Amino acid sequence: MDISAIDAQAAQAALEVLTEPSADTKEYRRLLVDTYLEKLIEGLKEAECSEEKSSFELQLVKEKGLWMPEDLSALIEMLGQQIWR
Repeated sequence: MDISAIDAQAAQAALEVLTEPSADTKEYRRLLVDTYLEKLIEGLKEAECSEEKSSFELQLVKEKGLWMPEDLSALIEMLGQQIWR
């Protein structure tokens, strides 16, 4: 699933639907965001998961009887990179 492409398509579709800015800037922004979210949801519903696989190594440490990531911020960054690739 290419989330970045789905996001870009939703943004472009929202801009195409609302070609004429409203005299009321607040109302235009609300409509733009609503349209973007609608298109984003549609795109995500239609998306198919990729067959591509990836992996990463994770170092764990035992703290108070629980296994925890050795570096939580590095884990979060790695997960983000895996999701948005």
